[in-house]
Amino acid sequence: MANGWTGGQYSLVRVLTAAIVAVVVGSAIAAGGVVQILVGLMLLMLAAAFAVGWRGREVTVALTLGLLLLTLLLDYPRVWESLAVLGPMVLVVMLAVHARLAWAGPTPYGSLDARGRLDPGGEWQFPSWLFRRLWLAMGLVYVGGGVLLLRDEAWRLAEALFYDDGQWAVLPWVGTMPEWLGRGLTWLLLGTWLAFGPLALSRRNRRLAWSLTLGVNLLVLPLAGYWALALALTAVHLLAFNPLWLPARPRSQPSTPPATVYYDGHCGLCHRWVRFVLAEDVKGEQFVLSPLDSEHFREHVSAAQRETLPDSIIVRRGDGELLVQSAAVLYILDRLGGLWRVAAMLGQALPAPLCDAVYSQIAAVRRRLFAQPTDACPMMPPTLRARFRI
Repeated sequence: MANGWTGGQYSLVRVLTAAIVAVVVGSAIAAGGVVQILVGLMLLMLAAAFAVGWRGREVTVALTLGLLLLTLLLDYPRVWESLAVLGPMVLVVMLAVHARLAWAGPTPYGSLDARGRLDPGGEWQFPSWLFRRLWLAMGLVYVGGGVLLLRDEAWRLAEALFYDDGQWAVLPWVGTMPEWLGRGLTWLLLGTWLAFGPLALSRRNRRLAWSLTLGVNLLVLPLAGYWALALALTAVHLLAFNPLWLPARPRSQPSTPPATVYYDGHCGLCHRWVRFVLAEDVKGEQFVLSPLDSEHFREHVSAAQRETLPDSIIVRRGDGELLVQSAAVLYILDRLGGLWRVAAMLGQALPAPLCDAVYSQIAAVRRRLFAQPTDACPMMPPTLRARFRI
């Protein structure tokens, strides 16, 4: 199971996962006793450290064990009598994968522990063997959970989720739920869970299994009141996403040169953006980089064009077209692939003037927020220096 994970994409998922853990822990300890509350507060602090990537190995292990302890302390009924216990249990399994990943290699780009590293990417990768085990764990959770739930007669009759006290659930915008809808949604959830394993066995169907199960979870579970479980399963799906499903866009022609990213060599934020491009363009096939005051910039961008350019990162595509401000940023994200293509699609759905306005506001304060670097090119190992054009 090859995957296209990069350190930056993983760090983005790590932040989202930490937020989900915080929400699930908060809901779990809301009705707990003193011991549960103290354990929960400790977990919230660990989740914050996990989000920023501080002491990733130790914190991830501690967070996994702490969440397991909290799950054992809470007074839950048996798993086949309630879905509530599955939320913390699923997070424990998922965090165990994060912990194993933290011990498997270098610190990923985007972590506090990786700040200042000469090679921003650090040759981090998501090992294929661990990614495969994550998918195996997902299959066990879904298929095993579905089988356990079917041991309860209420689930077999499709009355467990939306039928209680002799009537079907009442939804604010629907009123009393029709019987056919309640039963249909229940069987949809169970059927999707049970089908996940067989679908995931085929490489061709894994994207379908991932998308279908995530969509049904987000549709059915919150309606039934199990929003914490829906969040926990979403955290697992985020980690199980394969960036190769949205690969980096190839150049129009193999002979077309890579795009050039021109940046302000005296801007601290721009240097961080350069490190981001170097880390996420793992193979170095999409972009080369050059300062705005370089000879390369003057040779490839005419004086007339330079006079009209705003204060911005500039992308010169392989065909010579210039992109500035938010268009340049979204183009870079789109070309990197994976979750960055998802971010680009979300940004492209917004009005361009709005995106440019946000870009301008950030550009206006960047020199006050980020210290001015001493060198136009960030300190890099020789292998990465070759990506610069001076």
